[in-house]
Amino acid sequence: MLTSRASNGLLHSCGIIPARPLSLSQVNVVFISNNASKFEELQNDSSVNISFFDTLSSRRVSFAGRANIITDRAVIKQHWSSKIAAYFGDLGDECLVAIEVIPDEIRYWVAPLAHAHGSESV
Repeated sequence: MLTSRASNGLLHSCGIIPARPLSLSQVNVVFISNNASKFEELQNDSSVNISFFDTLSSRRVSFAGRANIITDRAVIKQHWSSKIAAYFGDLGDECLVAIEVIPDEIRYWVAPLAHAHGSESV
């Protein structure tokens, strides 16, 4: 989920699909969006939070940081994948933007593993 702040101060969240990272060490999160969904909010206030939850393991991660809107078609093409195309269709759509979140803070929680004996360890 991506949470941003509207001009009236309210927080709004929407589902996101991260684009593939360009390297295994990439910390910034990039995703593709249309320029109508979050564009105005991010121009007003670039502070955002992204959160992920893995239902199979109960692991969670939260990125608090700043969002940059990228309209460069070459950058969008770099991050494009068939998974993203399933939501947005054609890469040539001029309404597409990349949103890069540069984290100031990353918090995560890893659920304890249950052992066969019923005990838990961290």
